[in-house]
Amino acid sequence: MMRAKKEFLKRIIIHKQEGSEFVEAAFCMFATLIMLITLGLGYAVWQTQMNLNDKIDLIQTAYMKRMETTGYLTESDKTSLIHELEEAGFRDVDITGSTSVRQKYGKPIQIRINGLVDLADMDSFDVIAPVIQYIRNTFGLSDFGTLDYVNHTFKGTSKV
Repeated sequence: MMRAKKEFLKRIIIHKQEGSEFVEAAFCMFATLIMLITLGLGYAVWQTQMNLNDKIDLIQTAYMKRMETTGYLTESDKTSLIHELEEAGFRDVDITGSTSVRQKYGKPIQIRINGLVDLADMDSFDVIAPVIQYIRNTFGLSDFGTLDYVNHTFKGTSKV
């Protein structure tokens, strides 16, 4: 019984290798593999972006609460905000446009965050960081694997 199964499988493999169907099947498997890798990378980038948005929201909420009690973003808060964003994975952080002058009670205040996130520097992308670097160097795509956060603005009102 076992020998019959082996002979049957052997005939199928030999038949597939001799015919043109083997090339078609191999091509389909290769294309499917490429699509699965692409979908996996797309999901990983999406998940990382969602995690970064959550981190931004948590950080900005804490600083917005501070701003509501002081009426503006103090210099020490600016420094610590930039530091926390850099720890979260941002580089070239710019908070220009944030409220930096004390506002009276009920007046609008805001935090505006600009920065870049390099996926090659993220802990969750350690495995594919060399691939990102290879694509950048080989094809001259210096922005490949970076996410731009431009004018993420969070608004509130002064409580002072």
